[in-house]
Amino acid sequence: MCAKCGHPLCDEHKKKGISLRTNNPIILCPGCQESTSHTLRNTIIGLSIGLIIILIILVYYLSTLFPLGF
Repeated sequence: MCAKCGHPLCDEHKKKGISLRTNNPIILCPGCQESTSHTLRNTIIGLSIGLIIILIILVYYLSTLFPLGF
């Protein structure tokens, strides 16, 4: 059974999941593995964009406090 959606797994996925796991007892079906990787990728992209925006605002704010005098 898939740990996320509860769908039964085929024997190949059961063997692959059990042989690859270490301390993690979770075996996911291919659909749930794909959605998890997409969610992680979208989260990383969103956080990267947010970090870049915050850095641009911080640089602009610090440049108003300490002008470089060029």
